[in-house]
Amino acid sequence: MADDSVKKTKATEKLNRPSGFKVPFQLLDQDGPPSNQWLVQVSQEARHVWCHDFLSEIFNGEDVGVDPLGNDFCILRGKQSVTSKQLLSTVFPRWMSPLEHQWPTKPSTDGFVEKAAQGLSRKFGARWESLEVLSTTPELKRIAVGLKGRLSQLSDSDDDSTSKSGVLTALIDQKGLYAGMSISRLNMGTALPGGLGFLSKSEKPSNELPSRAGGKIREVLALLEELKVNKTHFPNWLELGSAPGGMTQCLLEWGANVTAVDLADMSPSVLKNKGLRHLRINAQQLKEASEFDAILSDMNGPYENAARIVANLGATLRQDALVVFTLKLPKLNDARKALAEVTQCFRAHSLEILATKHLFHNRQEVTVFARRA
Repeated sequence: MADDSVKKTKATEKLNRPSGFKVPFQLLDQDGPPSNQWLVQVSQEARHVWCHDFLSEIFNGEDVGVDPLGNDFCILRGKQSVTSKQLLSTVFPRWMSPLEHQWPTKPSTDGFVEKAAQGLSRKFGARWESLEVLSTTPELKRIAVGLKGRLSQLSDSDDDSTSKSGVLTALIDQKGLYAGMSISRLNMGTALPGGLGFLSKSEKPSNELPSRAGGKIREVLALLEELKVNKTHFPNWLELGSAPGGMTQCLLEWGANVTAVDLADMSPSVLKNKGLRHLRINAQQLKEASEFDAILSDMNGPYENAARIVANLGATLRQDALVVFTLKLPKLNDARKALAEVTQCFRAHSLEILATKHLFHNRQEVTVFARRA
């Protein structure tokens, strides 16, 4: 029965893919001017590993100051300047921005929003094309919303829109206001500064998503859309370790056809969707994946086994097909060793690593992006 099910994947509907399409998912190529001060969002659980195993490499062993702010935010201060490309290579930053403006004050003081807006306008003018105002605590969110509205008003009053570009980001903490300009969202390491839940008003209640995994793939899809990539570029997905279907649901809503592989049950609400085929088999039973445009893997178990399965299938993909692989770590301290092993395994099967990120919904895991070279 399993062999028959695998053969049925040949019936997957194909969409017309733009001719000559190349995967543009080069997150680590999104670079900007260097700075020695950065606002960075790194989970508190990963911060020790980030500082000791990754930051020391790009700063050549020099002392680096990491000053914690509220929540997962911190200020990175180094003696030498580094670029966003270098910081992205350290895996764990979820979001980053050069620190170019700092105002130590209590946001709860009278007139804070107006004074902050005027100060940011003097510093950056209205040259920003996109605006993000974040807060480190729920109590400060109301002030952040007010500041964003006032900055938008000041920008709208500026008639010269021809020179506007980049992203202005302001962060409000109990200790004050911090801000900087980035050339793009991808230059900040994410299409969702601050996180999916903070920004998306249309986000479904968590009880409507079959699993936390849905948040991970939503961030991946947001990054793809930022790169002008849509379902026509990657219409047919092979998903490994799909149950209960949190990622599957998001891919289907994006417009992709999904062949979901898992021995476990899928959520009944997910199974109702058109464009879905569930193969109740072990992923090791699949021998090739030539009819698919992308592989998504969120398999449990030892990462070595999962990487080997994905690499073997990835070697049969078409050129420039996409691979999104969740590398589940025994512990975060194993990150550097595990990444080196997975990179070697993928390269041996003609899979080129494009980026590795600790997404907002990643916990003791990182997400690896690769393409069929």
